[in-house]
Amino acid sequence: MPPKRAMEILQRLISEAAFLLGEKFESAKRSEWTSTARAVLERSFPAGSSIRSSFETAQSVAFGVDDTEEQLRMGANGTLSSELAVLRSAVEQLSWGIEEENPMPTTKTSTKSTLEIFVSHSSKDLALAEAVVELVRSALGLTANQIRCSSVDGYKLPAGVNTESQLREEVNASTAVIGLITTNSLNSYYVMFELGARWGSGRFLAPLLAGVKPGALSGPLSLLNALSAENESDVHHLLAAVGEQLHIPLQNAASYLKHVAKVKELARGIPIQPYGEVKSAISEENVALKIELASVNEQLEKRPKLKPFGDVHYYVVEGENIPYCPTCFGTKNQLIPLPAGESFSGGFRRQCPACHTFYYEKPKSNERHQMGGGGRGGGSQSWMG
Repeated sequence: MPPKRAMEILQRLISEAAFLLGEKFESAKRSEWTSTARAVLERSFPAGSSIRSSFETAQSVAFGVDDTEEQLRMGANGTLSSELAVLRSAVEQLSWGIEEENPMPTTKTSTKSTLEIFVSHSSKDLALAEAVVELVRSALGLTANQIRCSSVDGYKLPAGVNTESQLREEVNASTAVIGLITTNSLNSYYVMFELGARWGSGRFLAPLLAGVKPGALSGPLSLLNALSAENESDVHHLLAAVGEQLHIPLQNAASYLKHVAKVKELARGIPIQPYGEVKSAISEENVALKIELASVNEQLEKRPKLKPFGDVHYYVVEGENIPYCPTCFGTKNQLIPLPAGESFSGGFRRQCPACHTFYYEKPKSNERHQMGGGGRGGGSQSWMG
């Protein structure tokens, strides 16, 4: 697999990992994520490489027979954290290969500044977002093209770019991300996706609360130290942390104190809502979005679903008896039917004709008689049991 393509898939998997934390120990989504990651690594690194061996080692899970579902889930999250570390190392190693193939020119060809700060926010919080941008710019002496805040004039995306792909790239490429957490942003799918993707990258992310309490943050974001925009000390702490990430000393405090006051004033103007009220705060726009999502969910019900067979989960189209390759569907959204299974080491295996990934099945003893005694065609007629 070309390094660039492998990096794209691995980076997507790293971003999606945040959404697996709430999944059960043996959920289909966890299995699909792991199978896809393993397939990409197998096609990108030689057998016996430290990356592949580290990934397999990361999957060892120790648990007791009396562990609760929650204990098992936490153990699986620990495994996920180890797997993420391996994937990040894999991306780094793949990038080395690309740099060797495309060495940097010896002369400087561009004066474009590196994007340093990304402010993730809801467009409904425009005034507060603008105040935060002016604050960090003044306190750290940054230029406008070093900050991205998509709703604020002077800090918006360039004309003509694909908004979704550009924001997805910049939220991970920027040195620091400030997540402006308000009632509006908690109800914004895009803001939550941006913050989840950033968390998955393992890079610096600072949640800044305005009008909500820390308990409003759920999932992986609840593990981060959230600061309050209403607290002057917290705002100064935010500036110091961001400056440390950028390796930039703060300007003279007198030059940006008015911006600190502005942020605090706007944040205090937002009534604080308890967690339950935040979750139930649904505007007319959100109602329309829910109707749209219901239509999307109806379409998703008709999409192929993962179903287990032995140690493998294959995609299945309702009403059919054909197993489809999980790697091809997961990475390219292509339905590639798998051939009949062949006997292998006391079980069965199949190989995708498109991506050439092997899937090894070890059926339970009560399934063996359904597979026609272990012949090459035995698994194709009754693979679903």
